[in-house]
Amino acid sequence: MSHFSVQITEKGPILWAYVGVSAHRHKALRDAGQPVPNHRVANILVDTGATSTCIDQSVINQLSIQPTGVGFINTPSSGDTPHMVNVYDISMTITGADGTSPHKISTLRVNESNLHASGIDGLLGRDVLSRCHMTYEGYGSQMYLTFF
Repeated sequence: MSHFSVQITEKGPILWAYVGVSAHRHKALRDAGQPVPNHRVANILVDTGATSTCIDQSVINQLSIQPTGVGFINTPSSGDTPHMVNVYDISMTITGADGTSPHKISTLRVNESNLHASGIDGLLGRDVLSRCHMTYEGYGSQMYLTFF
């Protein structure tokens, strides 16, 4: 099990994660003798309103990966009309402030988003949150996550 205490800031509960190529892509590149892009450190907002995890396009571009498909998402600005986004397979390692007990996801399908202007690199959606127990302690400005 991995346990995390996340400080709730003015932007909400932000955690740090390492984002990299998926396990399959990593193996394919290594087997072909190609360089594997280094993982990127990303600040991710825990978002119970997001169905799926989203990563900012600037982070995805640094990984030099191609989309694995397209998806349709609704946002507050799109209303009832979903808009099409690229979908990517990545890996994600969530770490605590002290770097201990990381939670590793070897392959995760994510939607490409434009979040950088909001000061975040991604949204951790219910696709990942469904794998954990979460406690939101508003009066103490802390969120606790336990992944099984």
